[in-house]
Amino acid sequence: MSKATLTQLQYYGIAVLSVVLATVLTLLLNIFLTPTNLALFFAAVAVSARYGGLRPGIIATILSTLSIFYFFILQLDSLSTSLAFLLPLVVFVLVTLLFSSLRSELECARRQSTKNWQAQKQAEAEQTRLLKQLESNQRLLEAVLHQMPAALMVAEAPHGQLVLMNPQVQQILRAEPDPFFNIENHNNYHYQYFAANGRAYTPKEIPLARSLLTGEVIVGEEIKLLCGDGVIRTILASASPIRDCAGQILAAVTTFYDITERQQENEALRESEQQFRQLAETIHDVFWIYSSFQDRILYVSPAYELIWGFSCKDLYINPNTWMEAIHPEDRERVQTNFYNQMTQGKCDTQYRIICPNGSIRRIRERAFPIKNEFGDTYRVVGIAEDMTELQETDSAFLESSDCV
Repeated sequence: MSKATLTQLQYYGIAVLSVVLATVLTLLLNIFLTPTNLALFFAAVAVSARYGGLRPGIIATILSTLSIFYFFILQLDSLSTSLAFLLPLVVFVLVTLLFSSLRSELECARRQSTKNWQAQKQAEAEQTRLLKQLESNQRLLEAVLHQMPAALMVAEAPHGQLVLMNPQVQQILRAEPDPFFNIENHNNYHYQYFAANGRAYTPKEIPLARSLLTGEVIVGEEIKLLCGDGVIRTILASASPIRDCAGQILAAVTTFYDITERQQENEALRESEQQFRQLAETIHDVFWIYSSFQDRILYVSPAYELIWGFSCKDLYINPNTWMEAIHPEDRERVQTNFYNQMTQGKCDTQYRIICPNGSIRRIRERAFPIKNEFGDTYRVVGIAEDMTELQETDSAFLESSDCV
């Protein structure tokens, strides 16, 4: 039996007991009551309706009516007296039924009010939780916006009024953007955009304006920016529209980085690499760089093909090609000297190589280790010099001196 059924039976039991008690007490007090008073039966119905609701109240009314009719009306001596007692009984039935109904409605209203109150409390608790979560998310968003390296701006459609920006915007622009940014008069501000060829952007060509007006998505567009301090900087800008569920443009967001220093560093690096290649490709000696960790040649100058007679491409593929070209009589000595001398900080050795055409050349090679912060050798750079002609000249000079 379920808990609800057990509770309902208890309510019916209260109705029965209250009527029985009202009957007994009325019978005991009937000699003092003239005429018979029905107040105790009203109380029985009230108690039943109070605890059980409409159904127990109706049960109490029916039982009370039967009890009054049997114990009090049938016991009267005269018919006229009995008939006179029926009117109060009818009124009793109507009043108790009305009371039970009203009590039931009141109880339903109370329960509904309790449910509404609980629902309101739950809604308030949920609202409080959502507000706290919203505040937490807002603080997180503000922290991200302040910590991110890029400048960020969000503008509403269609005119481009700024609704959100982070401090990096002012740091890069060197001027504070007007929150009432307008696409039509953007060139009136203290900063201006230029293309790589120097042409000034029109207001509608700015990445943010293009996303607002046409929905274009811009990724990594390089722009020259005349900042508020009068200095031209290079920025890398991106922009994208924000649409609603119907596809209409509500706003646009743009981010941009100041890549001026990085661009200058890249230009300096390209200049340095160009100078290095000019030097390495101009000298007649072989300049090479070897990676100890990767066990491969990182760079070898074109002079290698002229002296060794092998292609640089083959050497990149197989670094052992270098050692395999050494004369068999010198190879073991070169390997031993190379590794022994490298531990002392440098290598300076001479050996012979056999070229693909069978000719023999004499090489002087110097190598130097490059160590990392942990003291480990991670690269080796070297210079190989062709000494063949010089040694032949020296030998010829010595022979001529002996003849004299």
